[in-house]
Amino acid sequence: MDDLFNRLLNQINENFSEHDIKKIKKAYALASMAHIDQVRDSGEPYITHPVNVALIRPCCKYTCCRFSTRRCRGYTDCIS
Repeated sequence: MDDLFNRLLNQINENFSEHDIKKIKKAYALASMAHIDQVRDSGEPYITHPVNVALIRPCCKYTCCRFSTRRCRGYTDCIS
């Protein structure tokens, strides 16, 4: 498991049961293998996109997001 996914696990650990965490790990492993040859425009593995979204979402909440621009105020605070 990579560092980015471990950050996600640390963030969600207090809100999910051990059983749910195991399911999340299995889903990540399956998605990583299914998209192993796909990369983003930046050259990063595709799987980094959904993991980054999962990291940002709890920070943003729906109240601070501007859906018309798809930008979240405070984005850098979410990922730092």
